[in-house]
Amino acid sequence: MNHLTFEQSSMRRHARRLSTVLLFLWAALTVAQGKEKTSGAVKVVASLTFNNKLPADMQIQEFKGKPYLFVQMANAQGVVIVDISKPNKLKIVSSLSSPDACEACQLSVNGNAAAITTVAVDASSPPATKDELALWDISKPGNPREVQHFSGVVRVLHDERNYTYVLNQDGLWVVFDKQTEPADEDNNWLQGISGG
Repeated sequence: MNHLTFEQSSMRRHARRLSTVLLFLWAALTVAQGKEKTSGAVKVVASLTFNNKLPADMQIQEFKGKPYLFVQMANAQGVVIVDISKPNKLKIVSSLSSPDACEACQLSVNGNAAAITTVAVDASSPPATKDELALWDISKPGNPREVQHFSGVVRVLHDERNYTYVLNQDGLWVVFDKQTEPADEDNNWLQGISGG
């Protein structure tokens, strides 16, 4: 009888050990599955601050197969150009300044051109001479250059040959964008300009 009791006792110890090991494995699998659920399919891979400037809007534009984000700052604080080709390693490459007294600025990007338009809030100006337009060549996002600043813009039109016609207080201006692809009518930078 003692032999049977010893054997039963040994089996019980093995059963307890086995159940302890199984319980530990089950707990470990549950924790591992819980971690998978918390990491999920969506996660934040990077973030970027703008030195106390308040961002207001943004647009994506691609140059030579490389994507850039154009982030418009509020309160006439310009536009910051961010290289987003490696989304987990964001890099500010340059910036564009806004026109002076820009209380209502709007950024539009198309082809090699970025336009920052503004409507001055000056009640003494005639309605047809309030708009301003700063036109930038952004074909080299790391080194943009201002092409022209137009005051008193009345109307802007764009044709399918990549010519832009700016009518302002000084007359008619013709601007050409030698982009390699046709203008994207859904993202035409002129849509944000009065009369465009």
